[in-house]
Amino acid sequence: MAVERSKKGNLVQDIVSLFEQHEKLMLMIATEGTRNRVDKWKTGFYHVALQAKVPVLLGYLDYAKKEAGFGPLLYMTGDAVADAKAIKDFYRNIQGKYPEKFNVEGLVLA
Repeated sequence: MAVERSKKGNLVQDIVSLFEQHEKLMLMIATEGTRNRVDKWKTGFYHVALQAKVPVLLGYLDYAKKEAGFGPLLYMTGDAVADAKAIKDFYRNIQGKYPEKFNVEGLVLA
């Protein structure tokens, strides 16, 4: 699903509606919202998970260890600080191909 940032609309609600309409639906989102380093992550994934009551499955590519996989299945609680901490704790020691482009501390949900 491509996201056109120049278009106004409620993408979060549109995605939540898709989850409501389909018994089985999986959606993969790059939670930072870009391939470049950002100071603050986009938070749409969090709002989708909360409103649609669906879990977030953390995935990773660790270039230092030459591993790929999935981490824990997290249900967002609505406690933004605790939810962000759980995600940060998972990604903190994973090294991407371009570690200088990843800012785990940029995840602020509160």
